[in-house]
Amino acid sequence: METINYSSNFNGKLNNTCFADIRLPFPHIAQGNYLHVNLDRVGSLGITRIISVMPIQFKHITDHMAFTVIGQNAGYLRKMLYQFYDGVNEETKFVHFIQAFTQRNPDTLFKLLETQHDKLLAGVQQYAQQQQHAKASS
Repeated sequence: METINYSSNFNGKLNNTCFADIRLPFPHIAQGNYLHVNLDRVGSLGITRIISVMPIQFKHITDHMAFTVIGQNAGYLRKMLYQFYDGVNEETKFVHFIQAFTQRNPDTLFKLLETQHDKLLAGVQQYAQQQQHAKASS
């Protein structure tokens, strides 16, 4: 079974049971295949099954597709793909695919959720401080 690696979980998609991704086409990215999912600095998250695969050219990436992959618009996703892969151009072929976890590693899931919780809490605290500062300034 092949492994798919993620360097980060900045948008929280790996917390979900199902999530979308876009990558260069590889034989192991095929509907019905199973993948080990690994997140840097966290470890193995578990096993997913690819439930949908759609070939797409770089120039045809839509906002809808981009929002399902990274929570940002198509322009933002294109910039990220230029950074991730050498030689990307308008004709480069990618695959947009959806994975569903069939097995989760409870230890790394807890670690993943704990990290997301800490980031969310820090963001809420920062927002509250900004609001207090703005209120005091007015």
